[in-house]
Amino acid sequence: MYKETAEKLGISEEKYAESVEKSLLNKGNYFLIKKVISKLTAGEKVTIAAIGGSVTEGAGPKDDKGNELFQLGYAYRFFETIKEKYAKVPENVIFDNAALSGSPSALGAVRYEKDVVEVLGTHPDLLFIEFSVNDYLECTTTRGFEYMIRYALSHGTAVIAIYAAATYGNQQANMSPVAQFYNIPEISMSDALAFSGINSEKDSNIFYSDYVHPTAAGHTFMVDCMMKLLEKCNEADGDRPFEIPVGFKNEKAFAEIKTIYSGTNYSTNYSVPFVLTSDGNSEFDSGSFCKKDEVVQSIKKGGLEFPDNWHHVEGNEPFEITMYCKAIIFVHKNASAEDFGDAEIYIDGKLTQTIKGHTEGAWNDCAAKLILDEEKSTEHKLTVKMAAGSENKKFTILAIGFAN
Repeated sequence: MYKETAEKLGISEEKYAESVEKSLLNKGNYFLIKKVISKLTAGEKVTIAAIGGSVTEGAGPKDDKGNELFQLGYAYRFFETIKEKYAKVPENVIFDNAALSGSPSALGAVRYEKDVVEVLGTHPDLLFIEFSVNDYLECTTTRGFEYMIRYALSHGTAVIAIYAAATYGNQQANMSPVAQFYNIPEISMSDALAFSGINSEKDSNIFYSDYVHPTAAGHTFMVDCMMKLLEKCNEADGDRPFEIPVGFKNEKAFAEIKTIYSGTNYSTNYSVPFVLTSDGNSEFDSGSFCKKDEVVQSIKKGGLEFPDNWHHVEGNEPFEITMYCKAIIFVHKNASAEDFGDAEIYIDGKLTQTIKGHTEGAWNDCAAKLILDEEKSTEHKLTVKMAAGSENKKFTILAIGFAN
């Protein structure tokens, strides 16, 4: 069954099968996985979601002319394969690919409600999370990763952690202890690839199409590993019902994250006092950040990420908002254009960071920065204004995540 892919990867079918087995880092508690498979075989409606970076978005596979075919990415292929193998009524299986190229898990945590729950109209039955090749210097040091796991589990979602491989390594060693704390299944492509002996050098065009994104055969390798996990879980005896740990793995973990976008009716959409001041009054002023930036990061499946945003063009009236929280994840556009300037971040009147709106090599990607990080929630005033010399330059605030 693995012969064609094994040949494309240049190894024997036996070695390939052993490598697939090697990817099963941890089967974890598979009670929820078996529940998903039971729903599929019964013909019930099943929702599946993927969140991660460019590997999950579908980067890598190309046709003979070099055009990228993101639909051949592992996430889409897995969706089609799981329907074919398990679904009694394939049209009852719904898929949402919420991946975003270049994004770390902190940004995934900020986007999760909007890009997963709201898109599906419900919490998914099955979620796979892949950020391991993007989480170098990730601003929350696995707290965003933990938040997504815990939040999904709290709504009965079966969660699988996937550690993609890259020629420069990944963050599996830092992320796996969090996944194991919650006893969720884990798939390690880096372990599978290392065992396989496949040439993993840059531009090998065997597993990698570049330094991180798999070829079509590489994406198929990932699908086979995921399906093997489901097969093992399905064949195993029933596991004990899943229980979420009482405590958290991380210190200063996020119990709740809410995100505000331009146009959000924040005075009614969120619970008091989470996004309101402690006295129940909302204080917000967009100042000179009152335009809309229409040149923001695009998504492979179509559309734009963060189309509703706060865009500064000229002037220096500050953006101000007062919130009750313990942490703030500030999301901004990392512009390719050189007419973007620097913005100063003030917390309670104190300058804490200066953020560049343009950096060398930027491609209008989304950047997430932790601008407040405290032990307990209190009332804070966030002020953003353009730095000296940047008053008439551009800057785009994409979203603001507030954590308790």
